[in-house]
Amino acid sequence: MLQPFAREVTAPAGEGASHACAVQSVDRIGETMRVHAKLFATLVRLVPDTTSGIPFDVELPAGATVAALVDRLGLPAAEVRTVFVNGRARPADWALKPDDEVGMFPPVGGG
Repeated sequence: MLQPFAREVTAPAGEGASHACAVQSVDRIGETMRVHAKLFATLVRLVPDTTSGIPFDVELPAGATVAALVDRLGLPAAEVRTVFVNGRARPADWALKPDDEVGMFPPVGGG
């Protein structure tokens, strides 16, 4: 089960180590990258001119994390419960790559 986004989460064995090495090679001062963000449900009300499930481009420093994207969009971390990068659930400290598609979901409510 995915832990809440606001908490520190470690990547499963094997994924984090190889991904971290790749991130070190692209983390260069001054370089940027573009990712494609998608907000769902109540998160769309927090970012002007967005529509649920419709991707929009965000420019970030090379090697930025999911948490940096959330911060760049001005989303409160407590409002972001689940994040998918290219269709796979990822923790806040996951390093993004150029052209990643990042879907963000709030906590699920209801009864």
